[in-house]
Amino acid sequence: ATCPAAGFATIGGATSENYDAPAGLTADTWYRRRTRSSFDPDAGGPLPSVDCDKYTNCIKVTVNNVNGGAIAADQVICSGDDPADLTSTTAGSGDGTITYRWEQSTTGCAGPWTPLVVTTEGFAAFPVTNDIFYRRVTISTLNSVACEAYSNCVSIYVNNVTAGSIQGNETICAFADPAPITELAAATGDGTLTYRWESTTVAGCASGWATIPGANLTSYDPPAGIVFTTCYRRVAISSWDPDGAGPLPTKVCEATSGNVIKTVFSSVAAPTGGPTFTPA
Repeated sequence: ATCPAAGFATIGGATSENYDAPAGLTADTWYRRRTRSSFDPDAGGPLPSVDCDKYTNCIKVTVNNVNGGAIAADQVICSGDDPADLTSTTAGSGDGTITYRWEQSTTGCAGPWTPLVVTTEGFAAFPVTNDIFYRRVTISTLNSVACEAYSNCVSIYVNNVTAGSIQGNETICAFADPAPITELAAATGDGTLTYRWESTTVAGCASGWATIPGANLTSYDPPAGIVFTTCYRRVAISSWDPDGAGPLPTKVCEATSGNVIKTVFSSVAAPTGGPTFTPA
């Protein structure tokens, strides 16, 4: 390599024929070796000793600097939802040719990490059912030497919720008092669980679901007096803020139970209690 005209400094303690450059260089560095001949022709006589120096060629250690850049953004989703795209807020950079590799972890930002077949600057993350963590690896290739640097870690938290199950199918007479609908299996969720009950009289429970005001417990006791076959279901609601007071919003996710059907055997008109008239 061509030597710089100036800027060389003596390396303390480096007096051997060979030299092992230290680890941790962050900038291109040139090295040369000075050979010194110290000559005293009359060995202690009146003539002074003379030092003569010569320098070798220069050796350049080229440092392939690379910066991982930054990606965004942390998010919380419902199970199976498609996360928002992971975007590059700062591109990776380096002294060489830049390429990318994405990696994921299922345990956290500390890894371990699994490489993905994704080489773009941004990344359209896949729908997921469990918490997952991503980072981008920036690769700078210079003189056939590839160096890597990592971006920040992006966390995708999944608010999982299961509906549990309910029981209480029965056939009743019109105007009878249905038995309570009770919980067979508990709902679960990553967040705080609440409930909403819904009903419909549409045949086959196909549509027409309406919220039942005030029904927010794990079980529900339908009122007496129904005259149409009625379907009931329970919606489990999980409200979760994975980072507490952090920047992520509370995510509300729902799961709906199967249906309980109160089949009305006969829809006859209710007695009015009025007078009975007998024709003359």
